[in-house]
Amino acid sequence: MKVSDYVPDLYKNNIEMTNIINSKEQEFENYIKLDIDNGFDDNFIKTATEKGIERYENMLDIPVNKNLDTEDRRNQVIIELLATPPYTYNRLLEILDMYCGQNNYEIYQNINKYTMKIITHFINNKSATSLFKTLKKIFPANIDLGLTNTNNVDLEGYVKLVNYITTLETINIISEKKSNTFKIKGKILSENIYGKHKGYIEIYSSNSTEILQSVDTNGDGTFEVILNKNTYNDVYICKDGYLYYCIENVYEENLDEIDIGELKLVAGDFNDNGTINTRDTSLINKQLNQPVTEENEIYDLNGDGLIDDADLEIYNAHSINEAPVITYTELKEKLGIN
Repeated sequence: MKVSDYVPDLYKNNIEMTNIINSKEQEFENYIKLDIDNGFDDNFIKTATEKGIERYENMLDIPVNKNLDTEDRRNQVIIELLATPPYTYNRLLEILDMYCGQNNYEIYQNINKYTMKIITHFINNKSATSLFKTLKKIFPANIDLGLTNTNNVDLEGYVKLVNYITTLETINIISEKKSNTFKIKGKILSENIYGKHKGYIEIYSSNSTEILQSVDTNGDGTFEVILNKNTYNDVYICKDGYLYYCIENVYEENLDEIDIGELKLVAGDFNDNGTINTRDTSLINKQLNQPVTEENEIYDLNGDGLIDDADLEIYNAHSINEAPVITYTELKEKLGIN
């Protein structure tokens, strides 16, 4: 396609017109190529031009705001497309990554109780509220969702099953100057010679068997858990094959964070009953010199890929037989925290 193809015959032999047409020919070809390329790119939201994004906005009833950056408008469209049923956990992660950024949020879920708590770190209320409006479009009605933003706004969502409609029934928004959550962090140490101390943290309501959270530590044993202030909880710091360490009656009003430091767990509780006894001795003796598998790896206490006398020596060196229990008040005194 050329400009000269559209020039009236009257001008085709005109020298001046011919020179003008020739000077515009390349420019015209560039425009045509650009339109073709943009037309193709506009079929995909991740490559769409501003014009293509506006078309998506109109289709999805998103207010067109040309004052926003093109990438911000693109992200709005992607989020709107993601926020369509059915709900999947992977889709939830995609939405949270888009809103919050990767690794900038925490999810605590209790599958047995059908509850989920999401903690975000937005600077302002609008972002947290916008996220909730998005989630309410896809969240199943049988999941009780709570969202807490640690920067001065606390959002809680309550879900009711109404005629089997998948929706969030109500969203209550409460703004506070002071956070109503606090963080406990620390590090598990085990007998693993390679520094692989991964365990898990379980949070229970005090004087109850109801588990509120179960959180894996990092591979090196470091962990952070978020608890609500002004509530009594018991924190169990655990690793398979070891006695757990229990912090009872965790109740905090003022602190936003407490670091319990490094905590060396005692190896030998292979049946996870909170004690080390002859039953555990029998269990490790049966596994001596056996190949390490996924089922018996807890007996490889030093993590060297063998279950041998070195692991038995570690087991026999245990200094206590009962899982240690300490109150939160005693722990703070031990750490020198008032």
